[in-house]
Amino acid sequence: MLHSLGIRTKMLEQKVKFLKEQWKVMRMSHTLRSEDQEVELESRRILGKEVNLALVTPLPQWGQRLQSLREGLGVFLW
Repeated sequence: MLHSLGIRTKMLEQKVKFLKEQWKVMRMSHTLRSEDQEVELESRRILGKEVNLALVTPLPQWGQRLQSLREGLGVFLW
């Protein structure tokens, strides 16, 4: 039984090593921020193919930021 468990463990270790080598990911990320939005550009190389991703996040305007801060602080400030 222990011998069988050792063989299974070794097989799993080899499988994990294989998957890590096959799914090596090269990642480069850049974040650009303007007054009203933040854009995160990401380039990945997966299995030899390049994949480009862009995540655009709108940033709240200053009035909304102050309102959120006021609501977050509640009665402590106002």
